[in-house]
Amino acid sequence: MKKVFLYVAAMAMFAMGATSCDPGKDPDQNQFNIAIENITYQSADVTVTAADSNSYFYFDLVEATKLAKVTNDSMANELIVYIQETMDFYKELGMELFYTDFLSLGKEVYAFDGLDEETEYVVLAFQIDTIAGKVSGKVETKNFTTTKFATTSNLSLTFSKDKGVLTITPSKNG
Repeated sequence: MKKVFLYVAAMAMFAMGATSCDPGKDPDQNQFNIAIENITYQSADVTVTAADSNSYFYFDLVEATKLAKVTNDSMANELIVYIQETMDFYKELGMELFYTDFLSLGKEVYAFDGLDEETEYVVLAFQIDTIAGKVSGKVETKNFTTTKFATTSNLSLTFSKDKGVLTITPSKNG
């Protein structure tokens, strides 16, 4: 009986020592590098690189004022619902799509266009469990603000009746 107790105690100690947390799966550790470049009054280039190049992820852009009304997690869940609705739509047309058809893997670059000037935006990035269709891990964000449309006081446009020349010169009165 003593041998059995020692065996059980040794196995319990081994099991406790063998079940350690994987430091690569720390929920507080950043899972993405989000870079925003070439910001203008109407566009921005966004690059999202996953720390785990084998994990599928989704990223998108949301106006900060819209995100202020909900949590990052609920916005991510709304985006997943949108993906699911799109998959259902195409299924009704006879095409079967999967989550992976909408997701990125490793590194993705996207040029967002048609943005509003002087508006704060938030890039959201999150991993998706492609089987369950749920957020896996934390939703990461990065904010940026588009620039103001640059006007110039040297604007000159010329048209004429014969040659299509008309001169427009900005006034000094605004």
